[in-house]
Amino acid sequence: MAPSIPVKRLYPTDAQHDAEANFDVIFFHGLKVDEGKDYEDTWRNNKNILWPQQWLPKDLKKIRVFSVSYDAEATKWFARGNTEDVRGNTEDVEYIGENLLQNVVMGSDRIGSRPFALVGHSFGGLVIKALVNEATKSSDRTQRNALDGISISKAKKFLENLKLVVFYAVPHSEADAQTLTDYVNYYSGRARLCLPENMNSFSRKMAKMSVMMEDAFKKKKINIYAFGEGQPTYDGKMVVKPASAKTLAGNDFKELKYCNHTQVCKPVDNKDPSYSILVNILRTYTEGTRRV
Repeated sequence: MAPSIPVKRLYPTDAQHDAEANFDVIFFHGLKVDEGKDYEDTWRNNKNILWPQQWLPKDLKKIRVFSVSYDAEATKWFARGNTEDVRGNTEDVEYIGENLLQNVVMGSDRIGSRPFALVGHSFGGLVIKALVNEATKSSDRTQRNALDGISISKAKKFLENLKLVVFYAVPHSEADAQTLTDYVNYYSGRARLCLPENMNSFSRKMAKMSVMMEDAFKKKKINIYAFGEGQPTYDGKMVVKPASAKTLAGNDFKELKYCNHTQVCKPVDNKDPSYSILVNILRTYTEGTRRV
């Protein structure tokens, strides 16, 4: 059974003004470690402001803003029994990428039909890489082997219109299993079933996928910017070290020395570098000054 991966409109809330927009920004949340929070809490700051919805449309004209939801509850991803095959009770990240491509390309919002950017925090960055990798595979398939309902031309158009990917504290190289386990346990008592050996298995698979997906990014020459955390999140530990966060971005990387892993995508105001840098980068695309 295909997973439910809804794409939610943050702005505008209906399609009435879609014709006026010339650029889309789609947000991908991180792992859910707090049962009491929704997935969009990734992007809510300490004042409960969902800034992609409330700030971006004011600073960038003629844009649409979306968020994507998928099963990323930490207690499911790292629970006992999901070591090798997590397609039983939860969705493998590659499986999410495959089904997300169908939802996005074939959806009524026609994401991919105009220039757009993808923005992801932590686990959300892995989902973005899976999505790009799946689009690359689909664009290279013969029509006979293409995914159901997705034409090669639509997959190619999707990649042509993908202008920018922004990563917030995404672990591009192999993550430390114990650190990730402790991080999940720190925030969620339900995660006590998370075992280091399960995390090690996930970590190795993540590293393998990253190499495969990075080839897709390089092949399509996709522009990348990345933010990294600069403060420990718990017990003096960083969840994603700067060296891992900057792997794909090179010099287009900003370490936010005042932020930990959860704070890195929660700007306190619109002057916060985690927001102002993003806006300045997006503006070069939305105002047509960027030449790709």
